[in-house]
Amino acid sequence: MEPKPHKTYAEQLAVLKRRGMSVDDDAAALALLQRAGYYTLSGYSHTFRLKTTEGDRTERFREGTAFESIHALWSFDNRLRAATFASVQTVETHLRALIGYSLGAVDPLIHVKPELLSISKMHEYRLWSAKLARKVEDSREDFVIHHRDNRENVIPVWVAVDVLDWGGLSYLYSFMPIREREAVAGHFELSAAQLLSWLRPSTP
Repeated sequence: MEPKPHKTYAEQLAVLKRRGMSVDDDAAALALLQRAGYYTLSGYSHTFRLKTTEGDRTERFREGTAFESIHALWSFDNRLRAATFASVQTVETHLRALIGYSLGAVDPLIHVKPELLSISKMHEYRLWSAKLARKVEDSREDFVIHHRDNRENVIPVWVAVDVLDWGGLSYLYSFMPIREREAVAGHFELSAAQLLSWLRPSTP
């Protein structure tokens, strides 16, 4: 099957107009198509499409559908994403600091000493540990390079937490001894089980 032919921004806008979408400002519409992309914007216009008697969406838009409405939805979604990301990032930074501090107080190298952790599935810990080792090896962060070059590659847990992605961090939390897990969760006014459920580790 041949792919659809490439369309210029002007041709993309013409397609939307042919399908019944009104456009008050062609220049602004073309600028948004260039900035966001036709198929990204099509996700926001999907609910404005007419339905068949079977309930399927057609390519035609309902009467009164305006490009400016699609622009408004796209803008709102971007603002919401930005606000949500900023809030989540603050929580994530706090969580990393708390986990690194709490585990470091038990043993600076507790993350490589499974006997000190609370691990229910050892194969998950091995996968997690191997992933951490790869991230440390690949990291170009100055603080990691310093420990690799000057500390014989001994990475304390408070450094390790800043190398892990969200999934790796959630697994490290699930491996924490219960007392330390409860202490971290208490900072968020949650139980250890509640915080673990919120973090939802999927794969190491």
